[in-house]
Amino acid sequence: MNEATPDTRSRIVQFVEESFRGNFILTTQPMDWVRPRTARVLRLQALRPDQIEDFLVRQWPAVRGDARMDEVTYGQVVKAYVVEIAGEDEAESWLKVLSNPMEASLVAELLSRGERPDLLRLVEQRFVTMEKEFCERESRPFPYSRFAEQVYTWRVSGKPYFDPEGFDAEVTMLVEHKLMIARTVAVRSPDAIRDESRWWFRHDKFMEFCLLPAFLDLTIMRSDNASMRPTKHFSGCTNCWP
Repeated sequence: MNEATPDTRSRIVQFVEESFRGNFILTTQPMDWVRPRTARVLRLQALRPDQIEDFLVRQWPAVRGDARMDEVTYGQVVKAYVVEIAGEDEAESWLKVLSNPMEASLVAELLSRGERPDLLRLVEQRFVTMEKEFCERESRPFPYSRFAEQVYTWRVSGKPYFDPEGFDAEVTMLVEHKLMIARTVAVRSPDAIRDESRWWFRHDKFMEFCLLPAFLDLTIMRSDNASMRPTKHFSGCTNCWP
């Protein structure tokens, strides 16, 4: 529910309340909203440190391709990291963050690269890592502002897949760092079946990080486009940009 617009949430609540003979499960991350009057609330508890450690260790097959250590060392790094986090004053908050599979997977990727995860800026950290490699390969900085315009144009178009035209190097790097996903699909036409490449962001948080510069540039803002207004994800990224 937290990913939906206020209007959509309102319609869902109305539908659930009017369909009183049915049983529905609505899920959301913590937020301020008016839930259905008869809803029974179940709260997911944060994982225990040993459960988080187990989850991170089991991410090895997904991160080993870009890892800068072997599996044994990775396991040791994970164990030391979880012990350290669990012993800090903010342990309760950190464990909640690490109980989210998305954030935990980013932590696994960073740990496998020998980096210290910052639980308040995980998305930014992943992009910083990507940008360093992009600069080394392309001998130029990642063009966040121009790329944001491309992302904005794509989002406004309503098309399901991103158009990488003019940003081949950027999209290739984003795919290599698992910030975007590339797939080749077979498209059937009256004459034949042809293969087409399609791209999309691995998670909305990555897309919104790339989109944020567009909202900071008033020359390409569209104030009448309600569907494109910043969502909660931008609040965690506003410090990433001047």
